Amino acid sequence: MKLTETATWQETMAQPDIWSDWAAPLAQKASKIREWIKARDIETVWLSGAGTSEFVGGVISAVPSPLRLENRASTDIVACP
Repeated sequence: MKLTETATWQETMAQPDIWSDWAAPLAQKASKIREWIKARDIETVWLSGAGTSEFVGGVISAVPSPLRLENRASTDIVACP
């Protein structure tokens, strides 16, 4: 089996298109999401995912934000809740 035939390779290579497809709909909902968070006095948001999604969470959590953004690999949560 070639690396390019694996599910991991295919999923990784699909990520740019997946994130591009999600960008516009998420941007349209951003103000409602901010309002929802503010109405609940949420101060910390966990970004959770595995693989490339966890990597993106790490990048996003490094961006300055009025909220505390923490990156948590879902594999770590499952392995050691």
